Amino acid sequence: MNKHNGTLACIRPNNQTSLSMFTVWMIVLAVLSSPIISATPLSGFAQKNLLLPPPPTVNAEAYIIIDAKTGSILSEKNAQKRMAPASLTKLMTSYVVFHALKQGHLHLSDDIHISTNAWKTEGSRLFLNENSTINLQTLLKGVIITSGNDASVAISEHFAGSEDNFALIMNRYAEKIGLSSSHFITATGLDHEQHYSTAQDLATLSSHIIHDFPEYFHWFHEQSITHNGITQKNRNTLLSTHPEIDGLKTGHTNKAGYCLATTAQQNNTRLVVITLNSPSKKSRDNDTIALLNYGFRFYETALLYPKDTIISNTQLYRGVISNIDIKNKETCWATIPKGTHNSMQIDLDIQEPLTAPQSQDVSIGTLTASIEGHTVGEYPVYPNDDIQETSGIKYMIDTLKLWGQGWFL
Repeated sequence: MNKHNGTLACIRPNNQTSLSMFTVWMIVLAVLSSPIISATPLSGFAQKNLLLPPPPTVNAEAYIIIDAKTGSILSEKNAQKRMAPASLTKLMTSYVVFHALKQGHLHLSDDIHISTNAWKTEGSRLFLNENSTINLQTLLKGVIITSGNDASVAISEHFAGSEDNFALIMNRYAEKIGLSSSHFITATGLDHEQHYSTAQDLATLSSHIIHDFPEYFHWFHEQSITHNGITQKNRNTLLSTHPEIDGLKTGHTNKAGYCLATTAQQNNTRLVVITLNSPSKKSRDNDTIALLNYGFRFYETALLYPKDTIISNTQLYRGVISNIDIKNKETCWATIPKGTHNSMQIDLDIQEPLTAPQSQDVSIGTLTASIEGHTVGEYPVYPNDDIQETSGIKYMIDTLKLWGQGWFL
C-alpha cells in the first residue's frame, strides 16, 4: 500500500385499510435486501487517555454517550446489557413508519380506524375513541410526543394487520441497521420477557432517525399535542428547560425503570445519550444532563474533509491517463478530545499497484485519522472519474514498468 503522511489542522397505495399479509412479507423482504440502510460503526476513543477525566457517576443502570455524526462512543456503562426499553421502543415504531412513508406504503393523510384492541391498550394514551377514525399524522405525533400506547397499536394494526406482524417488521429493520442485541414484541414497549434492547442499540437507532428522517425528527421536539379536547405535554421536560436538547423520547415501566433517549447539539457536535433504568424521573434527568455536559466539555466533532474533496493524486498504470485524482464521497468527520486538532495524523493508504480500468464507485484505499496512535476515523476513498484501460504502446510500456517493480500483472 502507498502511504501518504501528513498532519491536518482541522477545518473547523391509498392506505385506507390494513396491508395484506402478502404485502407485509414483501416489505420484510425489501427491508432485508435494501442497500439504503447501514449500521453506524462505533469506535470509541480510549478512556485510558490520561488527558481526559473520568465520566460522571450516574444512577442509571446503563448508559451511553455517542457522537451522532461519527458513531464514536465517548463513554458507556453496561451499554451492551439487554434491558427492558419501555417506551423507547417507540423510536423503532416511529422508524418503521417513517420508512413506510418514504416508500409510499403510508401517507400522513391516511385515515386509520381505531379498533377496540387499540382503544383499550393500557398505559399512556392519546385518549382515542373506540371505532373512530383519525389520520396517521395525528397518531404518529401522539406516539412521539405523548407516548400514546393506543396510537402505537392503532398504527401497527393499520400498517401490518396486527401488532405481532408489525413487530416482525420492527425486528427486520433492527437487524438491518445493526441492532444486534434487540428484539421487539410490541409497538408500545410494555413489558415482556422477550422484549429487550440495549443502550448502544438505542443510541444507534436514535442516530438513524436523526440522519435518515430530518423531515420528521422535529416532532420529537414539539412541546405538546391536543386531541379530543385534551392537551398533553411532551413527557421529556428537558426539552423546555435546556434549549440545546431537541429530542428524542422518554420511557417508564415497572421493569424498565425510568429511561430516556436524548440528543443535543453544540456547533458541529451532536450527541446522543441513552440512560436506562434510572430510579426516578429526577435522577434520569440529572444523569442525562451530567452526561451531556461531560460529552460537550471534553469532546468535539472535527471536520476533516467536506464531501467530494480531491485529497490526493497518484500514479495509474495501463490507463488512458497516467495519474488519477482521489476523493472522499462522504463528509469526513472525526470525534476528538478538545484541544487535539494539531496532533491529528492523517494517513492515506492506496491500493498498489493501481491499474486501469477504475470505477469511481469502487474504493481504492482508506483515509485514516489518528491521535497519539488511536484511530479516530477511517474513510474509504475513490477515483474522481471512471478511467478506461489503454492499449497499444502505452499498455506495453506500463506493463514493463510494473515488471520492473516486481509486479507481474
